[in-house]
Amino acid sequence: MSSLQTQEYALATTQWKSTANIVVQLQSGLSIAHFPLEFLRHGGDHSWTYILYVLKELLDFNETETWTVINQNAKSIDPSELPIEGYYRLVVEGEDIRR
Repeated sequence: MSSLQTQEYALATTQWKSTANIVVQLQSGLSIAHFPLEFLRHGGDHSWTYILYVLKELLDFNETETWTVINQNAKSIDPSELPIEGYYRLVVEGEDIRR
């Protein structure tokens, strides 16, 4: 039986240090995802669609929960638009977005 070796990966924010980031936070202010803009631009899918896909894979939502990502003006992002540097908040339906 062969032994398994631990594999380590560098975070995208480490590899793309000199770029602007998109930071997604929970209502509490806890940052849950950082996306370097240069990483997105060079990765082939430079849209919010990709970011939303990654968030869905990272988080444990049940099938009945509805969620979105809002900008600093509390406006939902458009998945087809290009991401812009800044802080965004993940909102689950029914939570108070003013917290």
